[in-house]
Amino acid sequence: MKASKVILTVLGAILIITILFFTIDCIRVNINTSPIFCVQTQTYDDGGSTEYTGLGYKVIKYVTLKDDTVKYKIGTWFMKFDNPFKNEQIQAPLPTYTSIKFDTKSIQTHLYNDNYVAPTKDIITSVSDIKKYQETYKETNLDLSLNAYTEDYFNDKVLVIVTIQESSGSTTNKVGSIFKADNLTSLDIMVDRKVAEIGTDDMATWHLLVEIDKSTFGNTDTISVLYTASK
Repeated sequence: MKASKVILTVLGAILIITILFFTIDCIRVNINTSPIFCVQTQTYDDGGSTEYTGLGYKVIKYVTLKDDTVKYKIGTWFMKFDNPFKNEQIQAPLPTYTSIKFDTKSIQTHLYNDNYVAPTKDIITSVSDIKKYQETYKETNLDLSLNAYTEDYFNDKVLVIVTIQESSGSTTNKVGSIFKADNLTSLDIMVDRKVAEIGTDDMATWHLLVEIDKSTFGNTDTISVLYTASK
């Protein structure tokens, strides 16, 4: 009998505490305030929505990135997460890409840079930039094309040089198209890379000269090179 009374007393105490905790947290939820008798058990990647678990009940704090609105909801442990602000969450707009006009020339040399890692992209805006490029790649055929650019040219134009090294001189590269993201400062240069069925063992470097109007180039600071391969 004594054991039964102890068990009933403990169960009664737990029930009273549970009701007390639930009542206090329920009042806090009704005034849109975080619970104090729960522990944080989960956080969602929607801006900070959080689940709290108490004795027999659960509290969920819903948030929205739109205006930092917060809403609390209380229920059983089986209450499912369902953010009422899900249709109001801020979504980053996807960039719109526009094909831009350009002039291009592909020059093949048999120079090879031992420090080459990946296609390099040089933004040339002056004759001094050209001379720096020529310090790395010196060949008559290339110099004839680069020396044609004057300071007057760069008043209205920007020159981008994409440098690609190939282990076989029979593999060719040329610029096929260029896309600019409307809300980003980046350009995507699409390079048509043609691999010959029978390769040669002569190493080669391709210098793809791309001329773009300065007004179109704008404040571009990032250039990506994407390949379209063919045989």
